This record gives sequence, C-alpha cells and structure tokens, in this order.
Amino acid sequence: RQVRGAEGRRGADALRIPLVTGSARGGATRSVTQLLHARGISAVHEDVRGGHVSVSWLHAANARWYPSGNTEAAAGGYAFAPVVQLVRHPLRAIGATRHCLNATTSGSEHCADNEENWQFVDAFLPQYLPVGAYLQGGSKFSTKDPLDAVRRSMAYWLGWNRMIEARFPHASRMRLESMDPQRLVQELGMEATPGISEGGAVLAPVPVSLEQEWEGVLEVTWQDLLEAHPIVADMIRRMALRYGYEDIALSPPSPPP
Repeated sequence: RQVRGAEGRRGADALRIPLVTGSARGGATRSVTQLLHARGISAVHEDVRGGHVSVSWLHAANARWYPSGNTEAAAGGYAFAPVVQLVRHPLRAIGATRHCLNATTSGSEHCADNEENWQFVDAFLPQYLPVGAYLQGGSKFSTKDPLDAVRRSMAYWLGWNRMIEARFPHASRMRLESMDPQRLVQELGMEATPGISEGGAVLAPVPVSLEQEWEGVLEVTWQDLLEAHPIVADMIRRMALRYGYEDIALSPPSPPP
C-alpha cells in the first residue's frame, strides 16, 4: 500500500516505502520477499516500487546508483518508512560474505557480480570504521589470502550495520535466526491476508542448495577474527552482544597468542 506524508530529508510529500534491510548474506532478502508474498503482501527484492515493501540490502545505502541497476530510489520522491533491520549472527554472516557478497540461485554464475558489489560497498564503509580497518577497493584484497577475505567481511558486517543504525535510527531490529513473520508484518505496518498460514517462523539464511554447496566454507571462528583484526573483532563482538546474541557472552574469544 502507498502512504504519503513521510517526514525526512525527502520532504513531507515523499512516498513512503516500507523497507526490510540488513547486510548482504545476512538478511535472507529473497526468502523474506517470498515470505511476504505468501502473506498477501506486495514486495520487491533488491528494488523499490510504489505500493510494495522493498526487501533489499542495497537500499540500506543512500546511493546515487545501485549494482542492481535500479535508480528510482536515488532519483528522489521516496522515503523509506517504516524500516526493519534484519541481522544475522556475525560468524555465519562473515563466513558467507568472505566467499560471496551477493549470492543468487543462478548456479555457477551466482557470484559473477561480486567485485561490482564490493565496489559499491567501498563508497560507504570507511566513514563507519576505525582508521585502517578497511582497505578501500575490493581489488586491493588478495583473493588468495584467507585473512584478507575475513578482514574485508569483518569490516563489511560491522560497517554496514553501523550505517543502517545511523541512517535509520528508529528502525525495528530482528534477528534472522529467531524472526517471527507475524511480528515482521506488524513492524512494517501491514496486515497479512486472512487465511494465510503463519507457519515456518524460522527461515534458512540462504537457499538450502547454496548452504549445502558451501558446507564447510561458511564457518569462521572468533580466533579467525582475532587473527585477522583484533580491534574490529572486539567491535563486532560488542555489537553482536547488543543485538542479543547471548552465545557470544557465554563463549568469549580468547586473546591471540
């Protein structure tokens, strides 16, 4: 549905677009889009369109261009509200993005645009990270150095979530692992179509086929993070605790040797 009268930098006449966002490989955006469709709610994946919920990690950024080719949000006339930030456990999210930033289900080509997406990210992360935590320019990271892949993904998880908090300070926040679809619909100011099942509260973080394909690749440990960048690792741990990941408090990382 379309709602006018949004406040913010785009003005009171802006068209309000509900947004579900988070970090790439951390928001299950395709799955959330399907979940909303199943409840009779119009939603678009990595796009923005009047009368639809936008489910997109890209549109967390206030950009002039987007890798998907969509320019409507950048052109003006839209204000994202309400906003739901969907977060994923950092060890799983970082393990996924070190392999592929923006996955699709198109077989062997699912990471074909990986560097373009990293270049997009480059424009935003440095201002949200401590000096030296991020090497701008994805090509500056060695694709053969496992620590480089972890460092880049660590910086991304921390910086992108910081950016979302700064841009949308009033956003609701939900953890992917315990997401309640009914609450998600309510936070977006929507109503599910009567008679639609509310089952399936827990979503797979990415399509099952990709999880199986990358089994053993997605895992990182706190020790991996500490070896890659101890300062950023500590910042990630503090953010994850604030997000409610209690397992982190129960198993604090040990200092690097």
